[in-house]
Amino acid sequence: MNILTLRRHGIALCLLAAVGLATAHALARPRATELHTEQIEGREVLLQPATTPNGAPPQALLVVLHGGGGNAQRLSRELNLRGLARQGVWVAYLNGSPAGRLLPDRMKAWNAGQGCCGQPHDTQAPDADVVQRTVATLAHRFQVPADKVFALGHSNGAMMMQTLMCQRGVFAQGVSMAGALMADGQGCPAAPGRRIWAVHGRQDANVPPEGGRGTEGIARVPFVSEAQSQARFQAAGGRYEVQWVDSDHALDHLVQALEQAEGLPLERLLAKRLGWKP
Repeated sequence: MNILTLRRHGIALCLLAAVGLATAHALARPRATELHTEQIEGREVLLQPATTPNGAPPQALLVVLHGGGGNAQRLSRELNLRGLARQGVWVAYLNGSPAGRLLPDRMKAWNAGQGCCGQPHDTQAPDADVVQRTVATLAHRFQVPADKVFALGHSNGAMMMQTLMCQRGVFAQGVSMAGALMADGQGCPAAPGRRIWAVHGRQDANVPPEGGRGTEGIARVPFVSEAQSQARFQAAGGRYEVQWVDSDHALDHLVQALEQAEGLPLERLLAKRLGWKP
């Protein structure tokens, strides 16, 4: 084999190696609709990147908070908001604190106030601080303005979201699924200019719409009613819209009932309600 042939083979091998490396990097890089995890503020955060044309800024950041005993991974599977990536929306699923000393670590909960819920409340876990700093980090990184930072929470996660909107103004708007305003203290200093869309099932026996202790679930907390939640938030200058659906407490049942009532899939409803272009 002469020198020219060796050179040709060498060039070909270099090209193949370069292509192989490029392919490996392409495979390793998360696709827009793929989820990847990061450690932020000492907790695992599950992120779904937004797809934006020509490097344009994203339309919004949607922070999703799981219910008591749940976690970010489980909620991402239950909701399946992959379509929001194509709408230019970043989605961040956050994890709460360990729900109980004797419970598996995968079971998380939030310290939302007024006895709710579980070990996070008993130990006064700094969930509000952690969520606030995490959201600030993500909004800054993705260049999302404050009025485009939204949240969706279910059950204990919805209560955490409402507490943050009431006391700290972390989110411009929030979607509360089977939640209540459980923030400690009086009033809502951060409510002015903020809006909560509260979706609640009429047959909810875990977090009764009329308030009080539920007959199902393990929480033995007297929950605040939707009427009281609405009155407190609106008296402080916020907007609190309650939408009743024929459903129990389960998130998949709530979403199904809401989609049937509105005639739109959840991803389109979020765009319509929160104000980004689907």
